[in-house]
Amino acid sequence: EDDSRLNHLSAPVASIAPMGNRVRVHVGPVVAEITAASAERLELRPGAIVTASFKATAARLFPR
Repeated sequence: EDDSRLNHLSAPVASIAPMGNRVRVHVGPVVAEITAASAERLELRPGAIVTASFKATAARLFPR
């Protein structure tokens, strides 16, 4: 399988915030928005060690 996601960050889930049908997940310095269904399927919980994988072209920077 060809996987073009070359950026990986392993860290504990710091927080999970429901936002309608989406969920905002904080993993180390990364914030990701995923579907609520994906969060359930992945069994995400604060403190769980996960790996965020993403393409550089999909990353966005926002001021704090």
